Amino acid sequence: MRRAVETLHECDRLRIKSIDFSGKRRNDRVLVSWTGVGHAMGAVNVQRKEFASVGAQYDRALFVTDLKRSWGNNLPLDVIKAHLPSQKDGAEVSAIGNSMGGFLAIAFSKLLSFRRVFSVVPQFSVHPDVVPWERRWKHYLSSISDWQICSLENAFSPECDYFVVTSQSGPDARHAKLMGEKPTLTRITIGLDGHDVGKRLKELGLLKNLVSDCLSGAYDPNEFRLAFSAAVARFEKAKRG
Repeated sequence: MRRAVETLHECDRLRIKSIDFSGKRRNDRVLVSWTGVGHAMGAVNVQRKEFASVGAQYDRALFVTDLKRSWGNNLPLDVIKAHLPSQKDGAEVSAIGNSMGGFLAIAFSKLLSFRRVFSVVPQFSVHPDVVPWERRWKHYLSSISDWQICSLENAFSPECDYFVVTSQSGPDARHAKLMGEKPTLTRITIGLDGHDVGKRLKELGLLKNLVSDCLSGAYDPNEFRLAFSAAVARFEKAKRG
């Protein structure tokens, strides 16, 4: 059953939409989905049918869009916070995002007290002084004049579990490496190249279960490694006919 999407807030900088999966407007478990540069979730979209099982783990999902594509530097955090439940009441809030959305999920994890974050090919930074080799998205970055979030260096919370999915080489791998080693950070390096890792995992039939396992705390690296190898073998066999 397709759930109704409700717009909670919209201004020139920020859009927040919501889906009530519980049907009872409960807020015990909330998932915050941060959209990417294209103002979409890409392959990781819990609004779509194939992610119904992910959304079903939560009472409600919020879809947060940085309309200026500012990597969080132009977002009114107080407005976002006002639409989240209080953890003092025992609520659990987790987040998901792809690319810029993945960056935002991590960047605000401490400030918004997220429990788990699933982030696909996020950037560690897009500030030219921090990552001068990053040449993507220059059109959007040139409009950022007030850099409040220069990097994810101090964004990680010891109270949050992070699952960062990245490619095996290229700029996304460099960003993931800059995040360093942390007790609560699980880096999932996929044997694929390019920025469309989420899309390709979806094509292999692996993305839905990976998202679900990470957000539920059931992720097993050995099981995923076996599933990935088997899926790639099936894909290659199908290509050969």
